Amino acid sequence: MRSLVPVALCAGLMGACASDVVVRNQDFEDVFQQSPTDQVDILFIVDNSGSMQLEQKLLAAGFKSFITEIEATGANFHIGVITTDFQYDDPKRGQLVGFPPVITPDVDYTKIFEARAITGVNGGGMEKGLEAASYALSPQMTTGPNAGFLRQEATLLVVIVSDEDDCSDRGALGADALNTDCYTKFDELVPVSTFVSEMSALKPTPDRFKFAGIIGPEDATGSCADSSLPGHRYIEAARLTGGLTASICDSDWSSFLYDLGLNAAGIYTIFPLSHGAVPGTLKVFVDEQEVPESDGDGYTYDDVGHTIEFHGIWIPERGAAVKATYTIESGT
Repeated sequence: MRSLVPVALCAGLMGACASDVVVRNQDFEDVFQQSPTDQVDILFIVDNSGSMQLEQKLLAAGFKSFITEIEATGANFHIGVITTDFQYDDPKRGQLVGFPPVITPDVDYTKIFEARAITGVNGGGMEKGLEAASYALSPQMTTGPNAGFLRQEATLLVVIVSDEDDCSDRGALGADALNTDCYTKFDELVPVSTFVSEMSALKPTPDRFKFAGIIGPEDATGSCADSSLPGHRYIEAARLTGGLTASICDSDWSSFLYDLGLNAAGIYTIFPLSHGAVPGTLKVFVDEQEVPESDGDGYTYDDVGHTIEFHGIWIPERGAAVKATYTIESGT
């Protein structure tokens, strides 16, 4: 996964590591640096509930696109797979599936991952992807059954594939909870920021952790032909870390998985700003060259997540310096 090296100052969970930050009359400057990395640990969380049979096949089919850029850069990767099934009385919850549990470059990783992506459809209907991931990466697990997966110097990419929202409650809903409670008792769920904090704390700086997802989009009930539900909590986790998301309703995930592999290989395309930008004031530079605003060759700005995304020939190369100047939008 791409690594943003903090130059001076890191802005919390957003991973925005900025230097030479200047604030004058609400003007602001964020500076990032993209640097080489040869180690990346990638944890896939695959929903194994009853509605996921087709989606697991799409994930398996798209893996070749995902691994292409990682192969091209020679990145030293660890890949692991867990499921969203997180029953508290299950001693195997949060364990990496398969043997050996860690997929590395010195094995037939494509064949192995394609098999592991098919996790089955017998999991529980209360998907707890965030809780499962945080637990799988906890010291209790990484010094036990998941030993060897997490490396201190490697960047960390966590990828959720699910057609429902997260229901991580750490038992607050009770043993008799219904699936519908996940969508009606929001206050009982553990805040997304808690899980993001726990996982980002595993890295030397927060920018070394990204959360990404192939999930139900925010308008899933109106745009998807199947029964997918919006993955609001997973979307929030991605936005907090500047991670990529795609719709699980798409019939082909190859393009997204290629972009995700590019990120995993060490080339970030999305950079989270410290604040929102007043329309018309944002200027973006790569190695002091101003980048045009364009979804073809240039950058686009997400005014909800306050992120800039690079496209085409303007995707910053390893080692490139990225700068964004703007006037801070009130309230951000």
